[in-house]
Amino acid sequence: MGNIILTTGSIARIPYFFEKCYVNLFSIEELCCCLVENAEMLDTDIVSDKLAKWIKDQCMLPDLADELYRLIKEKASPAAWVEAILSYVGLYPPGSIAHTVSLVSENAGLSPYEKQKARADHLLRNRRYKLALEQYSALLSGLADKEEALKASLHHNSGVAYAGLFMFDHAAREFMQAYEISGNEESLERFLAAKRLGSTEKEYVDYIADNSALHEISLRVEHMIDEAAEGFDATRENRMLFTLRVCKDEGAATAADVQYYDEIESLTAALKDEYRESVSG
Repeated sequence: MGNIILTTGSIARIPYFFEKCYVNLFSIEELCCCLVENAEMLDTDIVSDKLAKWIKDQCMLPDLADELYRLIKEKASPAAWVEAILSYVGLYPPGSIAHTVSLVSENAGLSPYEKQKARADHLLRNRRYKLALEQYSALLSGLADKEEALKASLHHNSGVAYAGLFMFDHAAREFMQAYEISGNEESLERFLAAKRLGSTEKEYVDYIADNSALHEISLRVEHMIDEAAEGFDATRENRMLFTLRVCKDEGAATAADVQYYDEIESLTAALKDEYRESVSG
């Protein structure tokens, strides 16, 4: 049996929308997790009456709320605000709290551009692809022509987001733009991978034949795809489906046949939910 975590205060009837991460929070513990996991992204807007009021009215923690109101009046730093919340709740050990506070303090001086990019990268890491693409598009539109390294990075990350949405033609276009700007072979590899996944086998083979300079890189791409396939083969879900499929094919039992299709339906539903979240605004 796992460890039981006792909550501090109450579960919120009305969630707090944590805009930095595009998530609704229902407890002070969830807020602490967001603060720790996104320390690099936090800035002055985390210090707010709205959050203090939510902690008082929804989490039923008036003492903590009073401390936060005091910090607002004193125009305290985001680091002091985060430290007050984490220390009061005690969900994390002192070392983790100190590390988080240090990260918040160190990143307080980031430019608006750097903070927006950090936010976009966070959305990308968490598979919120549509929202990440919106952020990358806004960042690209505001960059000067001379900032080529930054443009290449934004195009590359946009390619990753499009690939996550299975929009491989768009992904290939973004990766190629990144490569044309930077000459980075990683972007070229990703371009070929997107091309490979978005084309028929004949189309892709013909493309490589017409672009012989890409032959060596195409071999690396095939190796990457093989490794990804082997990674899936080793997953618990695939092993379970394989076992059930063998039972079904051998007619071992009607129950195995039913379970096989139930598991496929369950996995498909989970993938659909994940995809809906990645394209949600």
